[in-house]
Amino acid sequence: MALIAQLHPIAAIVVCIFFAALRVGSTSMQVATGVPTSVSDIIQALVIVFSVAGMALTKLPEFEAIRLKNVQVFPEKGGRSMSFISSIAIATIRMAVPLILLAIAELYSEKAGMVNIGLEGLAAIGALFGFMITYYTGNSWAGILCGAVAGVAVNMIYAYATISLCANHIVYGMAVNIFAPALASFSYRMSFWYRATH
Repeated sequence: MALIAQLHPIAAIVVCIFFAALRVGSTSMQVATGVPTSVSDIIQALVIVFSVAGMALTKLPEFEAIRLKNVQVFPEKGGRSMSFISSIAIATIRMAVPLILLAIAELYSEKAGMVNIGLEGLAAIGALFGFMITYYTGNSWAGILCGAVAGVAVNMIYAYATISLCANHIVYGMAVNIFAPALASFSYRMSFWYRATH
């Protein structure tokens, strides 16, 4: 927890709350589904390993060089940097678009009688595959297609657990929501770290 929080006291409190929620959620999942304790412990361990490994990779000199090389400054006309208000407005629009799309997806899910709160995890996996395929092939249409297929594939696990096994929607949605972004972040960082070192 101290490693993830980077020895910052407030961050350490947040990380402790996160792991407490992870533990309580895994216990609830065991009670709701009857899965063995070992399965729950493996899921928790994978989340912790991906989180810590992703944080550790960002501290490597190669990854820091990539990050600094990709930083871009978008000046306004006349050479001045963008104002604070305009940068906030642009960031708001950029962040609102995926949230609106996820809200529409949840609306259709609710109409079908499903409570899918794991949409953020599905979006993270879809974005990972979409970006990686586009980056390595140079074909944005292939990236969009692979991102959609990856999101559907991960959602099939949720659908099987909640529909076929009649498991709790909230518990499995939270599992997808915690595990998928951690896996996506780890895969992204590992890919570019490997590319920078080889």
